[in-house]
Amino acid sequence: MWIKFCISLFITGLIHQVKCIDTPYSDMYLPDGTNGFLCETEFLSIEYARQEKYEAMESFFYERRFQTFPKLFEDTHLFNVKTDILLSWPVKPSGKIYIKDPGKFRIIINIRGQIMGMVVIVHDDDKNKVSFEKCKPVRSSVAEEDFTSSLLDEYWSLAYPTNGFRCGSKYFPLSIVKSGNDPNSDYYFKNALAAKSRRAYFGKYSGDQFIGSDLRTYPLHHSSTSEQICGPHGRFRAVFDMTNREFKGIIDVKAKDVKCVCLGSTIGFTRYNLQPIFYLKHGENTKYVLAQDLRWT
Repeated sequence: MWIKFCISLFITGLIHQVKCIDTPYSDMYLPDGTNGFLCETEFLSIEYARQEKYEAMESFFYERRFQTFPKLFEDTHLFNVKTDILLSWPVKPSGKIYIKDPGKFRIIINIRGQIMGMVVIVHDDDKNKVSFEKCKPVRSSVAEEDFTSSLLDEYWSLAYPTNGFRCGSKYFPLSIVKSGNDPNSDYYFKNALAAKSRRAYFGKYSGDQFIGSDLRTYPLHHSSTSEQICGPHGRFRAVFDMTNREFKGIIDVKAKDVKCVCLGSTIGFTRYNLQPIFYLKHGENTKYVLAQDLRWT
């Protein structure tokens, strides 16, 4: 237990040093490292969430005409609050600002302008009821990688392993490309290689996003389940090395073979407010003391 705690503290310290920025006031209720939300199979960035938060606050406080939104969000227990006033505002996976059609996605904020999270409206046709499904706060790798962002993503992957991929606003769970989350689980393209009827589906990869001696592609369908869907090939492909059967990643062929980025959940992240290290010298002995303020979420 103590070893796990020390490893977790060490990783958090590395993340804190690389990140080196304070959490914005609007994000104080979100787990550290969150830079987006996963709503079903759609990814909505934190930048877009902040933008829509400002739109909702401006409409709530300054719009004199009657507006349908923002609405009072009464399901406060969904976000573990009892006395706060929460508001809902429509958001779009496309990143567009709400004008007419509200859709089924909502950002939830309090009246102080802090983001509580996002929800999906779920309609129960049998009971004629409406419920809300909470979106998952996640951390997405940066598409345009540099040294700092690559290092930060590497540290985050140690704390929270990849559980899917983001291609633009679309999400691919690991179950789409492999049979399980275990490192030894088989990738579906390996099964397809053994089937002669599917060999025609494989293509040659000619891009420069991955390194390998014999890179091939295999079609993927955008879905939230692990079922193998039949039908026309879409825009997404799994890339692997034919030589050693190593999975490399996912690309979007309609976006000039853009590489999809890794996505990991930040739910349950333990926050540590790391303070400076003090050096206490007593005679010839020097002790290193880490002053820390632990906050659990």
